Amino acid sequence: MIDHKNKCILIHIPRTGGTSIEGAFNIEMSYNDYSEKHLKASETKQLIGIEIWEDYFKFSVVRNPYSRLVSCWKRGFYYPKNTEKLYDFVINFKPARHEVQSPFYHDIIDETLDYVCRFERLNEDFSIVCNKLNLNLQLPHIEKSNTEKPYQSFYDKRTKAIVKYLYNKDLKIYNYKFEDLDESTKLSFYEYYYYVFEYFVKKYFSVLKRIFNTILNSKPVRFVVLSFRKILSFLK
Repeated sequence: MIDHKNKCILIHIPRTGGTSIEGAFNIEMSYNDYSEKHLKASETKQLIGIEIWEDYFKFSVVRNPYSRLVSCWKRGFYYPKNTEKLYDFVINFKPARHEVQSPFYHDIIDETLDYVCRFERLNEDFSIVCNKLNLNLQLPHIEKSNTEKPYQSFYDKRTKAIVKYLYNKDLKIYNYKFEDLDESTKLSFYEYYYYVFEYFVKKYFSVLKRIFNTILNSKPVRFVVLSFRKILSFLK
């Protein structure tokens, strides 16, 4: 969101309340604006120019990665096939230009912002933003989450370990963590590394399988295979 009237810029990360903020500023983004709606800070800076970038107030909103991924999964962002469980969504996700699973530091820390709000206390932090801009705005509740259960209920130890690995920098930078509700998701040191190792084995086995199938189905290889079969058939 770029608001020239109030001289402010929102670096909008999906599923962090950005649409509600745009509603408060009375800015509507159409589907065709999606690519610009979710630009990185550096991309926004390049789009508007360094002069405007340095003159405007720049802010964003971050959210606990564990919670945000559940919201993305339930919302249906870039749905891969066979994602009935959160685990399937996490391991099968295919990166896109503005992927919803892009870690926060890729979206924000490539440029310095004036303020970073937290989704968990969005009303309070948005009030701080408004005070800095000398505005009197209220957040509308435009998008309500369709996840009624706590995010923890969608996790098992394996999924928690993978997300912890993938979002390790984000968790450290913004001091987020997984709030265990019971013993079912508590990870030991060895369990964590076992599940991460399992994730990499599955991931790279899948990649190697695709490469092998591509090579096997290429015309030169198919010709060699068919020729070899004919020779064997003749020898019999």
